[in-house]
Amino acid sequence: MKILSLIIALSLLLVGCSSESAPKNSAFASEDVDGKITDSNLEFAFDVFGELNKGDLNENVFISPFSISTALAMTYNGAEGETLEEMEEVLNFSGIPRNIVNVSYKSLLDYLVRDDKEVKTLVSNSIWYRQGEEIKEEYLNTIEDYYKAYIKDLDFDKPEAVDTINDWIDDSTKGMIPGMLQPPIPRDVIMYLINAVYFKGEWTTQFKEEDTRDSTFIQYDKTEVSVPMMRMNDTIHYYKGDNYKSVKLPYGDGKVSMYIVLPDEGEDINNHIETFNLKQYNEIKNNLKETEDLNLMIPKFKMEYGIKDITKELRALGMDTIFDERADLSSIREDIYVSSVLHKAVIEVNEQGSEAAGVTVVEVGTTSIREPVTFIADRPFFFFIGEEESDTILFMGKYLKIN
Repeated sequence: MKILSLIIALSLLLVGCSSESAPKNSAFASEDVDGKITDSNLEFAFDVFGELNKGDLNENVFISPFSISTALAMTYNGAEGETLEEMEEVLNFSGIPRNIVNVSYKSLLDYLVRDDKEVKTLVSNSIWYRQGEEIKEEYLNTIEDYYKAYIKDLDFDKPEAVDTINDWIDDSTKGMIPGMLQPPIPRDVIMYLINAVYFKGEWTTQFKEEDTRDSTFIQYDKTEVSVPMMRMNDTIHYYKGDNYKSVKLPYGDGKVSMYIVLPDEGEDINNHIETFNLKQYNEIKNNLKETEDLNLMIPKFKMEYGIKDITKELRALGMDTIFDERADLSSIREDIYVSSVLHKAVIEVNEQGSEAAGVTVVEVGTTSIREPVTFIADRPFFFFIGEEESDTILFMGKYLKIN
C-alpha cells in the first residue's frame, strides 16, 4: 500500500503542530515546550523515515518517530563529548541547552496523554538495568523526573527477566506489541531504555461500514489487487500541491489527525519521501482548506513493521560513535555503548478510526565485560604437590596419556 507510505511521517508524530503553525490559543503553545524542540522532532521524523525507506523501497514502512526520538533523548542525557555532539546533530538539538530539551519533553509528554472521549494516547518510558551494576543516580533521577520513566533493576540472568520486560511493553501498547525481546539477554547487556507509544482514536466523522466495498488497488510493482475501500462524501480538509494532493482526517475533537499524501499518477512515492521535509510539511498544514462534497476513498488496512534494528540508519544520519567502543555515555557510567536500537510499530485503520503502537528499545552493553574463567584439562599438563610452610615440593609430575 505504497500510496499510504507518508501516513507514517505524519499520522504518528503525535507531537502536534510545529512552532510555525501552532495556533496561538493552543494549549500546546506552552512556555515549557520550546518551539525548536517540536521542529527538531519533526525534522528527525522525516530524516529517520527517509533513511529507513531507502532500505525498503519495495516494502511497506511504518514507524513511530516520536517513540524513537524519545528513547534516544533519554540516551542523549547520558552522552558527553563527541557522542553528545553527534546525537545533538542527528536529533536536531544542536544549540539547545539540555535542560530546555528535558523541560520541553516533560511538558510534551503531559500534553500528549490528555484524552478526549474518542482519542486515547499513552506514552510510557522505562529503564531496566542489570542487578548489581552501578548506574549514576543523577542520570536515573533525570530520566525519572523529566521522562516519567519506570526504573527497575533486574536479574538479567534469570529466564523470566525477558518476560518481565516484554510484559511491560505488552501492557504499555495494550497488547499490540508482544514479545519484543527474545531470551536470553546477552551477558554484555547492562541496560534497556524503552519508549512505548499507544494511540487509539475514532474518526471525528466516521466511515459507514455499509459503504466499504472491494475495489482495485495498484501496488508499487504495478500489479492490481482487490482491497476493502472505505468511502465518504463530505466536507474534508484538502490541498492540491505540486504533483501531489493531501487530505486531513481528524480524530475525536481534532487534537490528533491523520494526513494522507497521494502523489499524482506516474509520480514515484519514494521520490516524494526522499525530498519530504519540514517546509513541505508546513506547506500542507498551512494550505489545507475545507472542501465541500469531496469524494474520499482510502483502503481499510493493517500494517506491521519490525522488529527492526535501526542502528545502520542512525549511523547513516551521523550518530556513529555511540555504537562502538568510542562511545562516551559517562553520565550514565563508564565503559558502555549502545549495542542496538530496536523498533517495531503496528497500525490498524478501519471505518471507526485507527489504533497504533510503536516501541523503541535502546540496548546498552558494556565494553569491559570479563569472560568467565575456565580451566579445562583436555591436553597434556604437569602438576606438583607442595608443603606450604616449608615451601617444599613433595611430588611433581606430567600427565600425557591414560596408562
